[in-house]
Amino acid sequence: MGDYEASEISGRLALDHFPLDNWSHHALAHNFEESGRALQGSMFLKNSEPQWTQGTTFSHHLWWHTSLFYVQLGEYESALTLYDDTIRPMTLKDGGNFPLSDGSALLMRLQLEGVDVGDRAREQADKWESHDEDFVSLFYDGHSCFTNLMAGDNEANAKWMDNMREYIRGDRKGWNKEATEKVGLPLMEGITEFFAGDYGKAVQTLSPVMPDVQKLIQGSGAQKDIFQQILLHSCVRSGTPGDLALAQEILDQKLVSRKIKTHTPLNQRFLEKMMTVHETQG
Repeated sequence: MGDYEASEISGRLALDHFPLDNWSHHALAHNFEESGRALQGSMFLKNSEPQWTQGTTFSHHLWWHTSLFYVQLGEYESALTLYDDTIRPMTLKDGGNFPLSDGSALLMRLQLEGVDVGDRAREQADKWESHDEDFVSLFYDGHSCFTNLMAGDNEANAKWMDNMREYIRGDRKGWNKEATEKVGLPLMEGITEFFAGDYGKAVQTLSPVMPDVQKLIQGSGAQKDIFQQILLHSCVRSGTPGDLALAQEILDQKLVSRKIKTHTPLNQRFLEKMMTVHETQG
């Protein structure tokens, strides 16, 4: 029995004893996501929705996981409707870093997939503005960066980066300060270059720091994957042989690290985009 099967059994046993335990629902959502079983994950959250929606402290994040499975399956309209009807009002009402990161990340994923998200990022960016001096987690700072840029607010993004420089020079200490000193500015600079259309430069900026971004900052693999997705899209939009080879290397490594044999639906679509670029060059 593999790790994914064993952990799925453990999660389902936990829910047999305590069906309202949102952490068990959450653990199973991650299991399905990391093992590339998006359809099973989507059906699991749909079937157990009456239980996990009774929780108030974590249900917004399980809605985000639901939307993540929609994106994986290419069901973009369902993901956008879920944002409008549920995730948007929950995140904007709360206004905290964590729920805002869910809403912003979903919009970013949809935009990377070519979905027109309209001006939805604007109200998310307005909420992020109240956190532009928090610096409690580089994970959140990265989300504010691409949200401001999705909203077309280069000035707010520049202000956040200036505040980050002040934070790095300041006296605060701790793991987030160390992570920000090491990879904070390159992460935000690379995201900024991506939105500016300077894809080759974005690859040059993001690729050296991406391993540390994935290792040092808080958040699950599913959450931090948004930064790697930006790097991957930078590679394919740059279109150089070297950048396409880097994207292939990243995707191949995902199979190894996740101990799976086939790519997730999302990454499979990305491989097809890479093939199209390669054939065009040929």
